[in-house]
Amino acid sequence: MIYMNQPEESRNAYLNTLSSVACLSKIFSENTAPYLPYRAVENIYCKDFNATNLGRSDCSADASLDGIGVGIKTFLHKNGKSFEKIAEFNKDSHLYRNLPIKEAVYKIAELRNARIELTMNTYGLAEIYHCVTRKADGSIHVYELPMEKIDIAHIKNINNDKPSIVTFDDGINEYNFKLTKSTLYRRFNLEDAYLVASVTATILDDPYALLNNFSSTVVGQAIAPPVAELE
Repeated sequence: MIYMNQPEESRNAYLNTLSSVACLSKIFSENTAPYLPYRAVENIYCKDFNATNLGRSDCSADASLDGIGVGIKTFLHKNGKSFEKIAEFNKDSHLYRNLPIKEAVYKIAELRNARIELTMNTYGLAEIYHCVTRKADGSIHVYELPMEKIDIAHIKNINNDKPSIVTFDDGINEYNFKLTKSTLYRRFNLEDAYLVASVTATILDDPYALLNNFSSTVVGQAIAPPVAELE
């Protein structure tokens, strides 16, 4: 578990920053669960753990830390068994678009595995998922679980009942692939994951008041020039 190997100061800073950002949730959503933009979580992770940010790279990891490639996911906890996006293959859609469904699934699995292998070979990384989930009670939970390649030899239960979605599994993980968006999803079963940390966010009823106070007392009036009145 890479998270628990980090200094306690860094872990505390990370949880505190997540909680601080989540307190502004009502700027973005009326959901009772905290809101955390996924790109913000990636940036916070890299800052507080001094990790290399790979979020803009075309690879399977969002960060590199201690020789580990970290795929950072943030999503609503729900029942702890939701499907979440793990890859897009828009540029490679011509490789499987006209194939029979079974052959298309194998090709998609090959593409996914090749992307993981490329990341590992390029950066010398093993890989894990770092999942940040949010619940309606205001709590934020951090999990770690393996990022496995798809076991192509054991792919089974290929199902295309819905024309735009193909589901399958490999005996380890369940997947679905949205054909129209060239997007691969994996079911994240958090019962099988390591819960490494939790924190509770206090969602502000009026986050705008906090921001206005911040701009006037900390940043000063220079942050925004007066708005001219229309005549």
